[in-house]
Amino acid sequence: MNKLPDDFKEIVKIKKIRAWSVDECAKCHAKFNFMFRQGKVFFDGTCDCSPRDKSRISTWGEVAEVYNNQQSLVLKEKYQLFWKLD
Repeated sequence: MNKLPDDFKEIVKIKKIRAWSVDECAKCHAKFNFMFRQGKVFFDGTCDCSPRDKSRISTWGEVAEVYNNQQSLVLKEKYQLFWKLD
């Protein structure tokens, strides 16, 4: 069953989650994170390999999309363990 954006918004508020690592750079292993601040979502895809700042405003819908559309079983389990949704 797919999770809704509001599911994540509620869990972040209750558990006071500040960040969720969803990926990492294959070269430098820097973590790519969703960050949660004051009810808003940001995504930081910046790493040491790139001179550009790749942080941006994101949405709760994108958080749900990343969670719901993960194809890797290993990452699916990791995400479920982090969020404790299933």
